[in-house]
Amino acid sequence: CLLELGDVEQAFAAVCVAKAGVLLDLRSIAGELDSDTQAQLEREKAEIATLRERQREHKRELQKKQVPAHAVEVQRAADEASDREHRLMDKLRTIGGRSGRMEVPAPAAVRAAIPSDVALLEYAVCGDRLRCFVVRANRPIVCRDLGLIKDTVQANDRWVIRLDSFLMGKVPASSDALRMALASFWTRLVAPLLDDIVDIKYLLIAPWDFLHQIPWGALFDGHYPGDAPTVALTICGGLLAAAPPSPTTIPGPPRLLGYEDKGSALLKHTGDELDLIERSFPHAVKHNPARSEHLRSAPAPLLLHIAAHGRINRRVPLLSALTLADGEFSLVEAHRLNLRGTQLVTLSACDTGDRPHDGDMVLSHVGAFLCAGAQAVVAALWPVRDEATPPLMDRFYTELARGVAPASALVRARRALSDVYPLDGAAFQLWLGARDMPWTAIASDTS
Repeated sequence: CLLELGDVEQAFAAVCVAKAGVLLDLRSIAGELDSDTQAQLEREKAEIATLRERQREHKRELQKKQVPAHAVEVQRAADEASDREHRLMDKLRTIGGRSGRMEVPAPAAVRAAIPSDVALLEYAVCGDRLRCFVVRANRPIVCRDLGLIKDTVQANDRWVIRLDSFLMGKVPASSDALRMALASFWTRLVAPLLDDIVDIKYLLIAPWDFLHQIPWGALFDGHYPGDAPTVALTICGGLLAAAPPSPTTIPGPPRLLGYEDKGSALLKHTGDELDLIERSFPHAVKHNPARSEHLRSAPAPLLLHIAAHGRINRRVPLLSALTLADGEFSLVEAHRLNLRGTQLVTLSACDTGDRPHDGDMVLSHVGAFLCAGAQAVVAALWPVRDEATPPLMDRFYTELARGVAPASALVRARRALSDVYPLDGAAFQLWLGARDMPWTAIASDTS
């Protein structure tokens, strides 16, 4: 309605309230769970883990013997685990009586927070049309019509099919193949905006809905005419003007956490990954195998790196988890971490940059760590090969230690290894939680 009335600025404000409001509210009340709640959560998690293991055992027996009784038990265990997950979430939503409210910054404040060499692309759907608000410093906000949303949905369906083919090895993944698979996104989502962004150095993209599934950095690498801008993502441009939570203490040294798991789930290169990062940040504190207590310990680290398995629970997003040595560390717990003062969290784990079907990115791994106070989060959009992460992370942290800003460091790491690991490098994206983080260097190492 606001767009039909010609009020582009207030239309942008409405989009910011819808996208950023929940995250800012959650971030404003972030804090540790009390001991009773934590104990209850641990008990429920243990019961759910037991049911999931029972489900796996019967599934293995079913594959061996094809006895119908095992199929019944598989379904029974799955249903009971799902029921427990939903009941646990119902309890946790009401525990503690916490409430909070933080105002979403006005459009003028967002414009004022954008450096002159940065452009914000805020995507949104209005009716059956896909729109993009282009926000730059000292310029009126403009809204571009990118056509019917159904056309972009069809392009996304084709991309998901091709991505699955890449991941399963049915189609060789190369830089050229990736560029061709993303071509329709370029045509629909970026090409119409080139006149608006042709002179900028950095680009901040706020996707909408299924547009979160696009590897935006790889998209620009393959199609931008000339030198591509450095790309970072944000849940909403409104975060640019929102002050990050103030740290309660001086941040501690970088913290490197890893868990290799075991059996068929073994991540045998996790130790190598942490060792390589430690060469760039020799004062880092390393825990491998890492436990949940290593995530919760104070003070918040300057940098936090987690190398482990990641899992998305699409039915109950807040029970998505990272697998640590003492069990799964859920997003319920991640939301309650104190990461105020942490400049960068790197989630070197599969699917941590993906979004659940419900709750969008606020209920993703990215959203949880941003709500906990992290200023920026690097996460993987899809499963990444275990052998690819050590060289990618080695290059990324080498650049960070040299004083390169996180967004640029990630681009350099991806491009340096694009011939060897094109799909793995494209999976990692940097998400903004504070106005300056992608474009400024990490603070000096804290010993």
